[in-house]
Amino acid sequence: MGKEKDLAMLVSCIKQKNKIDLSSYRGSFLLRRLQARMNVFPFTEIKEYINLLYRSEEEREAFLKSLSINVSEFFRDINVFKYFREVCVREIIKKKELEGRRVIRFWSAGCSYGEEAYSLAIILKEELGEKIDKFIVRVMATDINKEALKVAKEGEYKVSSLKNLEKKILEKYFIPTNNPHCYRIKEEIKEIVRFSEHNLLIDAPLKFMDVVFCRNVKIYFDTLQSEEVLLKLYNSLREGGFLVLGATEIMPFSLRELFSPLKGYYGIFKRNKGGGNG
Repeated sequence: MGKEKDLAMLVSCIKQKNKIDLSSYRGSFLLRRLQARMNVFPFTEIKEYINLLYRSEEEREAFLKSLSINVSEFFRDINVFKYFREVCVREIIKKKELEGRRVIRFWSAGCSYGEEAYSLAIILKEELGEKIDKFIVRVMATDINKEALKVAKEGEYKVSSLKNLEKKILEKYFIPTNNPHCYRIKEEIKEIVRFSEHNLLIDAPLKFMDVVFCRNVKIYFDTLQSEEVLLKLYNSLREGGFLVLGATEIMPFSLRELFSPLKGYYGIFKRNKGGGNG
């Protein structure tokens, strides 16, 4: 009963202050992250730490960041994006041109405030260059959090989330706002991205995707749920499409015939033949 009460207090606090519902996440996962944050101070009583969460927006952000939820930045894990662009995106474009296909579809699943989705749109814009008009390019971005999606659609971000951007990219695709600590993303990038509410466990997967990013999302689910989500993502991808997970996330043994890991980088998988979309 003690742990259940602790979880209830935590969930209530984050829902009240950040409008984020943690009730569907594994209790053991939340308690481990909570204990890790408590050790920073340190607190001996969970109640002490939750009182701090109520008072401190900074600590709530730190706690949420420890969950990898709704606290992000552009090109988070820059080496992942570099490898993805040089290997995956260029292969996709080359294949589309050879086959005479014009549609390129990426999916940012669990998109949070939209930084990942807009990062993908920037990569496509940069990699295609003047050829972009020859293609129909879409980045579908989904999340279960309505408030996060609302912020994402606005496309306004603090300087702290832009730290991985080269100066030329910042100047090319962002506009300064009246707030000296914020920038707004330009319409030419916003028009590539489509945001919508979507629950990976309950809703049907989006279809005909060339790429699915689902980084550090499945850690919230138990083993069975995680496999269920990954199977949905498999069915979402075109044959030869790419699935990008967190660098430390492992493909379950039961699904290893469906995906082949890319050599040279952990967490990126290629969809094998059979089933799903062609």
